[in-house]
Amino acid sequence: MTRTLDSEQTRRSQTINILRGAAAIAVCLFHFNEPYPTLDDPYHQLVQLGWLGVPVFFVISGFCISGAAERDAFGPYFVRRLLRIYPPYWASVILVMLLITIRWISFGVNDYIEFPTSVTGWIWTVLAITEPASEIPAINWVYWSIAYELAFYLLLGFATARTSPLLIIGVTIIPLITSTFPFDNWGMFASGVGCHWIVTGRVRSGLILFTLVALSITGQPIGLPQAATMISIAVIIVPPPKWITGPLSPLGRAGNYSYSLYLIHVPIGCFLLSKFVNQMLGRESFIATVTGDVILLAACLGFAWGFFRLIEAPSHDFARKLARQKRLFSGESERQLKTK
Repeated sequence: MTRTLDSEQTRRSQTINILRGAAAIAVCLFHFNEPYPTLDDPYHQLVQLGWLGVPVFFVISGFCISGAAERDAFGPYFVRRLLRIYPPYWASVILVMLLITIRWISFGVNDYIEFPTSVTGWIWTVLAITEPASEIPAINWVYWSIAYELAFYLLLGFATARTSPLLIIGVTIIPLITSTFPFDNWGMFASGVGCHWIVTGRVRSGLILFTLVALSITGQPIGLPQAATMISIAVIIVPPPKWITGPLSPLGRAGNYSYSLYLIHVPIGCFLLSKFVNQMLGRESFIATVTGDVILLAACLGFAWGFFRLIEAPSHDFARKLARQKRLFSGESERQLKTK
């Protein structure tokens, strides 16, 4: 029985990595094509749905982070989340600023993004509290979702620290009343929490949470595509299918550094390289568009791998070491730590 459970957990972990990789690549392709007229062919119709990669991230995040929140006290849990989010985020902010500055010096124009014009704007940018969490425009198209993740981590950590699912269920009722930030997207994160509850044996609580999420969707502009995405991801990660870890396993490698890819694909693929690639190939035909997208994606994947090795992986290691020290200090043995 234990071996079967371990096998299922391993398959689920691999499945989640594959979904992360697919979601990050879908968002990349969506952004590569968004500024340009869309051709009427199956490829472009599929690419237009790439924005659904973000709901995939939210559901998976709810599933994974709920387990982390249950393992640690609120303080260590939230510190670990911040250490995993902020160092790569700050590095990507510096990258955006560097590329825009180079463009401004070279061509005398910045036609991509608007830098903050006040001290408050820069503080909010550094803290990732930009639109829609504040009125400060983000300097990277993807930063809006970072603000949601931080809010979700805070809400989940506070509720979980009280060791009762009732608080999380209560938070999930709020979207029935208001659609303000961050509750307009809480349902996707909560559905991931519900998946975690079902997997860990709290089936009744998980089904209650899913019911509330379904009710909240009816009152929010979430749309059928997002609802279908939530349901599909839940169906996949609760009983992870064996077939997905076979032919789709290469996506799992991209899933390992999907956060890095998510953060840097706009400055590298859209700000830096897209005009060169489009001038060389154009976007008037299916072949030219697909070829250009492959080149941009390959460049972003390569840069994201280096970004992960230099920035994201060390921040993960530091967060793990900090958690290890905290747990040892609290009296847990080395053997207990190895089982977590």
